[in-house]
Amino acid sequence: MYPGYLINNILESINPLDKINSIYSPHYSIFDTILTECNIELYTFHEQSRKVFNFEKIHKIEQSRIYKIPYSLFLSNHAIKYINENHSYALHVNAIIFCHDYDSYAVKPEEKILACQKGFRNSDTILCFNDSITQGLKCQKNNIQKMIYAIPKEFTIDNKEERNTVGIFCYNKSLSPELVNEIHPNAKTVSVFPKNLAELNKELNQYKIVVELDPSSIINVLAAIACGCIGIINDPNNWLKDYQNIPNLYILKSVGEVQQLLSTTLAYKEEPLPAEYRKFDEFKQKINNIVNENRKKAFVL
Repeated sequence: MYPGYLINNILESINPLDKINSIYSPHYSIFDTILTECNIELYTFHEQSRKVFNFEKIHKIEQSRIYKIPYSLFLSNHAIKYINENHSYALHVNAIIFCHDYDSYAVKPEEKILACQKGFRNSDTILCFNDSITQGLKCQKNNIQKMIYAIPKEFTIDNKEERNTVGIFCYNKSLSPELVNEIHPNAKTVSVFPKNLAELNKELNQYKIVVELDPSSIINVLAAIACGCIGIINDPNNWLKDYQNIPNLYILKSVGEVQQLLSTTLAYKEEPLPAEYRKFDEFKQKINNIVNENRKKAFVL
């Protein structure tokens, strides 16, 4: 066990470090790769990360080595998972929780108050890309901030040749070959991250159409649209209404609707991803400020 982890956040707060060591619970989406552009070093010990990441800026460590590396922060991408696993408490570091998912809506009404009051500490920071915490969990803490996704300039249209390939994102899930074939007979799965953003951009530039079956991973589709793809996402519960006016994005209600749309001829519209999703410098600065602020807070049980 790393012997100084109990006082590590205090020591780190007085060191002007260029990169902040953070233990990381991945979202298993393109958001993970985007986050590496901020001033943080990400260390993940999840078994799934060994299958998904070849990405050079995401460090995969054995679970037995968790306490051998000093960290300033714990970064999580799942609010309910963060509450249940309690890694932040075990490591004695403050946390930043990015909320992409909608699982907060599934919490039982009688458990919502307890989850909010006991699950998040005042020294944590909760960054939300949707309203699942404020509306789903009914949590109104002062340390909740609303965020909007931002796509780095590395995601751009490099391949202007005619494209025919359909890609189905499955970084965070296993899709059977039968389901993939039912969605589209010539589809390819997109399930492993290459070594850097340039390689990821090159990969996305191969596809004419990308499909995402998880509405919590809208970031995947936004990045692909920035690379010149047509994006399709399954949203049976109408969570993604804020994205409905994005060019080249189709938001559908079922896998059957996805199949039906893919059986038609889709034409790419020569319109860029809206500028509000390309403000990456502002996004990066905000994340860096929050990270620096958070690491200086005292850890409070």
